[in-house]
Amino acid sequence: MKSRFAVVSIGAEYGQVAMNMLWVMLFAVVLSIAGCGSDSSSQAPVDPASAYKSALLDATWATPAEVYTGLTPITADNTELIWENNVVGSRVLVASWIKTSDAKWYNGTADPTCKPENCPVGVDLWVTVAPEMKDFFSGTVPSPLRVAQLLGVTPEAALEDRSFVELWVSPKDLFRPCPDPEITDRQCQPSSYPVQSADYPYSMFWNFTSDEKVLATEGGVWEYRDYKGWFENRTQFIYSYPYPAVSAGASLPYPWTRLGYTYDWGNPNHIGLSEFVLHGRRIDQQGQRKPAMVGVRSIKTTVEYFAQ
Repeated sequence: MKSRFAVVSIGAEYGQVAMNMLWVMLFAVVLSIAGCGSDSSSQAPVDPASAYKSALLDATWATPAEVYTGLTPITADNTELIWENNVVGSRVLVASWIKTSDAKWYNGTADPTCKPENCPVGVDLWVTVAPEMKDFFSGTVPSPLRVAQLLGVTPEAALEDRSFVELWVSPKDLFRPCPDPEITDRQCQPSSYPVQSADYPYSMFWNFTSDEKVLATEGGVWEYRDYKGWFENRTQFIYSYPYPAVSAGASLPYPWTRLGYTYDWGNPNHIGLSEFVLHGRRIDQQGQRKPAMVGVRSIKTTVEYFAQ
């Protein structure tokens, strides 16, 4: 969200990491790139770690002023979407910024059943709609840190070797991580503000029937719950994990807006891109896993993705 699959040598990987580290040091002095999308043209110098901590604190509560009415709807009449084979209503193009080491799940290396046209995805993958990421940066190649800021992930993600995977996904396999998870509207509609775990509309997105389950994974939990249970579990823990992480592999906190857009901690208004979750960890009524079947359009390094 690479030409079909780039083979990166160990030396090249270290070179990429070194370049990413250089970007982070530069951004410790200047946090934003002038002229990128809707970026502010000037901001006070700030340490990325400090900015991220501030984002975590701010995202804990959502207020009416933070509701964004310009979310991307997944609908047949949205002409900004890219549909597979130009067939409106088929599979829509999304992108995700993943660790390059995880690309093996999308190129058939780890799972031989994964084919470009039909690949099973068994994880809940956070995605944005293509080509919104490219459009935001208006044809420029952003630093890895600026990408991390826009997506609302940690500064450390900019130091990792990451790539964009573009996938064709069925709209029925997507939900918007809001109190109301429907994907067809332009804003999240919690029943009250500030947004808390108990704020749910009476009628859920059509794809979430009474027996629909989502895997809750935060705070030591690993169990399928209804959508409300998943939302409450994530809300309870996602902001409070120690940052920086206390150990390798420890859970990290994220400035999850719960309002349908990423928290852009590199821009004063904090409104990033519309975000969705590809529901790959779905199970049926018998508890059997039902992975989402997607098409793999491309996997590219961060630089390659924006240089297209």
